[in-house]
Amino acid sequence: MPYGCKNLIRVGKDNDGGYLIDKKSMECAEILLSFGIDHDWSFENEFLKNTNCIVHSYDGSVGMLFFLKKIKMRIRGLITKPSREYFEVSKYWFKLPLKFFSFFNLINNKNGPNHYEINVGNKPEQITFQKTLDNLPIKSKKIFLKIDIENNEYALLTEILNNSDILTGLVIEFHEAKRNIFKIRNFIDLFELKIVHIHVNNYCDFIEGDIPDVFEISFSKYASEDYVQHKLPHKLDQNNDPNAWVYDLDFLNK
Repeated sequence: MPYGCKNLIRVGKDNDGGYLIDKKSMECAEILLSFGIDHDWSFENEFLKNTNCIVHSYDGSVGMLFFLKKIKMRIRGLITKPSREYFEVSKYWFKLPLKFFSFFNLINNKNGPNHYEINVGNKPEQITFQKTLDNLPIKSKKIFLKIDIENNEYALLTEILNNSDILTGLVIEFHEAKRNIFKIRNFIDLFELKIVHIHVNNYCDFIEGDIPDVFEISFSKYASEDYVQHKLPHKLDQNNDPNAWVYDLDFLNK
């Protein structure tokens, strides 16, 4: 059950891509580390506007190499199978790099906003959590972390626990949650920061009374010690998919 937080705010775009976090955990942050942005950096953009902090993001599925491959594929498709539908979809991919590099630096500098086209993890082709900290221009104990967790990335939970003293806040999206629920529960029990919000991602399948397979949890260093009394969703919540099922969350007392 979430702890009290009087200053929940929504950061990021409407529906999928926006998250409810503790305003103080954002305002106290000197750095935003973001692992897994896909094609949406609205959270990072708004966070930066509100804090003017250092922003570093990591995701191997988006960046210069990805855009070059995608545009090459789209140009080839326009030549070999031209159609109005294919052209309309291709316009999105042609515009996306321009939007991406209107926010992120084309050449990374000291403070960012920088994006690194590599995934975070412990495999040889990935960058370690510790290396992302080493890449920062300052040593800070005021870092806000945003991360997607799926597959082998659950191993990163241990590293987050080991670095909990340097975090002002954390927003984490758990995928394949049912299969990893004991890892999630253990993480919550050991984590120093307190839960201030829980949000179900309704892009996943719905089974009434069951644990959703994708959900988002926001943590803050500054949460009240009293449990909240209201039910979820919060008034600022929005469905990830506006056309899919809606939900209510009920909490069982310990």
